[in-house]
Amino acid sequence: MTNRIKIFYDGECPFCTNYTQLLELKKSVGEVQLIDLRIDSNEHYVEKFTNSGLDVDQGMVVEYLEKQYYGAKAINVLAELSSGATKTSAVYGALFSNRIVSAVLYPMMKLGRSVTLAILGRSHILESSKKSSSFELIAFVWFLFSILHAIVYATQFRAPILGSMYLMVGLSMAGLVFRRNQGILLMLMLTVSLLDAWWQMPTFSNHTILKNFFLLIVTASLIISNKDGMSKLDLMALIKPGGRALLLTMYFFGVFHKINTGFLDTEFSCAMSLWQQMPFSIGSVSIPFIEYASIYGTLVIETLLFVCLLLNRLRHYGIIIGITFHSILALSGYAFYAPFSTLTIILHLLFLSEAQTESIVRAKSYQSIRRGIANPLGFSIAILWYVIIHFLCSVESYSEAGLVWLIMPLFIVYLVHKYAGEAIVGNETEIFRLKSRSNVVNLISVLFVFNCITPYLGLKTAQSMNMFANFRVESGQSNHLLVPLNAQIFDYAKDVVEVVHGGSPGYVSYFSEQGYHLVYYDLLDKLERDRSLKVSYLRNGELFEGQSFDMLPQSEKNRLHSRLIRKWFNFMPVYPKTPEVCTLHS
Repeated sequence: MTNRIKIFYDGECPFCTNYTQLLELKKSVGEVQLIDLRIDSNEHYVEKFTNSGLDVDQGMVVEYLEKQYYGAKAINVLAELSSGATKTSAVYGALFSNRIVSAVLYPMMKLGRSVTLAILGRSHILESSKKSSSFELIAFVWFLFSILHAIVYATQFRAPILGSMYLMVGLSMAGLVFRRNQGILLMLMLTVSLLDAWWQMPTFSNHTILKNFFLLIVTASLIISNKDGMSKLDLMALIKPGGRALLLTMYFFGVFHKINTGFLDTEFSCAMSLWQQMPFSIGSVSIPFIEYASIYGTLVIETLLFVCLLLNRLRHYGIIIGITFHSILALSGYAFYAPFSTLTIILHLLFLSEAQTESIVRAKSYQSIRRGIANPLGFSIAILWYVIIHFLCSVESYSEAGLVWLIMPLFIVYLVHKYAGEAIVGNETEIFRLKSRSNVVNLISVLFVFNCITPYLGLKTAQSMNMFANFRVESGQSNHLLVPLNAQIFDYAKDVVEVVHGGSPGYVSYFSEQGYHLVYYDLLDKLERDRSLKVSYLRNGELFEGQSFDMLPQSEKNRLHSRLIRKWFNFMPVYPKTPEVCTLHS
């Protein structure tokens, strides 16, 4: 009479699979039942072992003679039972039949398994049993955002394109095609994005600072989840509150910064400038009603979105209206706004519950698009979409580029409207949170709020989410209607110089020729970064001619913080006349 043996193992781990096949158990124990814990029908085994305190990601399980063996003991039992009929199985048997040897070697085997799964882009068993549809959806849109982010830097910003940018586009394309490996591709993308963000800083772009804070939240969440062995579902539970806080902060200050004399003036308001650049000549319609509607309508919509996203009953509508609102803004030919709009789409999607995103991800239309991009024809269309947008941006046809981009947000609005609305909102399995379980993530959210407050304190004026707000606080003046100038407790923004001669072509020369003044701290920063630069400027009525950084007294040099701080601590150029007509850095 033979005894039955059951081996529970990871079917996607090549090592585990090969090991079970190498052992010649049938000749010694008879019937052998191999049970792959990856197969859906075996999920109850995963639950059973987990409830018994066994982590199936840390070791296989063997049941023999009504006894259960786990990890190193399981390997030891299998080795003892192996007949050693083949030379290979004999070697395995000799090694692992010794309990001390198996106990020593087993941790190395576990490490090898983890590395192998990571290289192959495969998740752990418990991760697979706790899949996150939010992770899938956010990853999909993030790959699209990264492509657009590279385009705007290459064309509109005309920033130096580093190898990291090309790598980001390549990884994004790969992530769209190789869906099964999108986890490892997203990890690589995160690493490259962090490095690229560091190299590109500082920059005026508001979408960049929002992206960088989101990257910090994702990075902190990943470190915590890996340390605690969390699933993707748990990872998203850490990320979501932080991302939601970023979007709500953006909307709050997007409205608050605009409560100033410049934005509310129809002659100078950026709302009018963006409207006038709308496609199909609709922006050429200029009557008082439309002028005031574009200004005050912006304030009303952004306030409404802030409120809707906070309320359970209105959140679904807030998500749809928010994505639609930013999609319309991206059609303006004033700038290539699509990367920022795509980033806000990602943050809006974080307001969906797991049940809602699961409904979207399971939809046939979503699955068809994901499968379609993975085939040669679909991938060719995706490449063509990228090339057309890149070309249109390179010739500054931003409205046309926005129209080509519009295919993507329209599809997402359709999915959210049709499928997310059918799922339970605020279901019992997922409580809506704005506070993360991670204090580190919460700290990053608080720092983003502080980043937006800094202009009122007299600190940095760039990247404070003053998105086309006509907001000014420099030169001892403020155009804000609610915050008094005496709120500035620092003098950085007050100390402004007029550049008489900007030296060699570059940042200083360009803005001085355009009639702009510079915050003195900003000028010192530019001089320190380029020691060959010599600039003549007026400061407090005194002319300083041909000044380089090395010529400055030590007391002036000491004003500068380290370059690490200056990556975050930067200023907008200052137009001396107020109010100022809208510009890209308004």
